[in-house]
Amino acid sequence: MKPHHVALLFVVAAMVILGAMMVGIVYWLRWRRKTKWPFKTDDKLLRGPGEELKVKIAYLDERLVFEVMAGICIGLLILGFFSDTVAKAAGLTPTQAVGLGLAALLASYSVSGWRIARIWRRRQNCYLGWYGERYVAEWLEPAKLQGWRIFHDVPFESEGKKFNIDHIAVGLGGVVAVETKTRRKGNARQGRKDSEVYFNGRALDWPWGEDTH
Repeated sequence: MKPHHVALLFVVAAMVILGAMMVGIVYWLRWRRKTKWPFKTDDKLLRGPGEELKVKIAYLDERLVFEVMAGICIGLLILGFFSDTVAKAAGLTPTQAVGLGLAALLASYSVSGWRIARIWRRRQNCYLGWYGERYVAEWLEPAKLQGWRIFHDVPFESEGKKFNIDHIAVGLGGVVAVETKTRRKGNARQGRKDSEVYFNGRALDWPWGEDTH
């Protein structure tokens, strides 16, 4: 077996062992305690502002870690495959084999980078929405002093479709549903501030234009 074959196998084995150790540590930390929680984990607790988006952010964080690790591992495997097996089948010189392997590695990392960038953009949008819902929730807090009850991220289902209402205020004045949409500032028209929105009687007049959606 050639030296670079040994090095490649060593890298793959090290990654497999590292992954197995991480999984083992997680399970050990999870099951090592014999005590039980003092409440049922399926109890329905009140949801915090942006609860659904917070769950999505946690999921996307896990996806990011997976994509980075998978991109590194797959890239190294492709490097070894193209610089040895493909290069040998094509009868390339060692210099050409290295060049082919690096080109394949660059292509692999480009695909991984594109996938990571997509997930990162989704996470940024979810974080913007989550922070916006928290911001609005703080503005609704004073209403509690006037006897209102405030509920956040309330889940509903209609005709088989699940959705949620960001905030619901219940009081003597009735029931008020508040939908929160958070947008980034920028691209303001001349003479307009990028942080002011008006309602002109028929549409929302944003700094960059009107919107009736």
